[in-house]
Amino acid sequence: MKKKTGHSLCSYSADNKLTKLRIISGKWRNRKLDFIHNANLRPTPERIRETVFNWITNYIHNAKVLDCFAGSGIFAIEALSRGAATATIIDNSAIAIGRINNNINKIGINNIDVINQDCLLYLQENKQNTKYDLVFIDPPFHKNMLDKTCALLNDNKFICTGSLIYTEAEIDIENISTPVNWCLIKSKTSKSISYKLWQVV
Repeated sequence: MKKKTGHSLCSYSADNKLTKLRIISGKWRNRKLDFIHNANLRPTPERIRETVFNWITNYIHNAKVLDCFAGSGIFAIEALSRGAATATIIDNSAIAIGRINNNINKIGINNIDVINQDCLLYLQENKQNTKYDLVFIDPPFHKNMLDKTCALLNDNKFICTGSLIYTEAEIDIENISTPVNWCLIKSKTSKSISYKLWQVV
């Protein structure tokens, strides 16, 4: 698949630390992804990712995956490792996208589309003929992006009946305004994160 990249990852602030995330399971099990650890990138903790993938394990095989606000790209790459057919990654950070491309080249992943664009703008400007089976939404906290993302996914036909949508938000958000045709099927909280799984009905 074509990779749409922004600026190359040739430099970044000394304040940005390079650290690693582990792929939990699948054909790339225990492979490590490098990512830039800074205040703007907040990867989902491994124990929460493991819970989420236990929730969706029966839906991953041959799934088409969309990773919104991808950050490290770990959700999409983990899904591909476990048997998803294709993945699309969207993030507005050229540095994050550059690191994602470095990781997928290192591992040898070729069934992935990497898009360096504001996610809300992308969802607003594009209407899909291909529907996604699994969608991960983990936007920056305290930016009021989650409700808008859910509405755009639904209105612009990125999903269909049966699609699963994972949402992650700060713990102090009590309610998410999701489309009326989304049914909440799983929900948990950690000390700082509220995470949920929805299905389109």
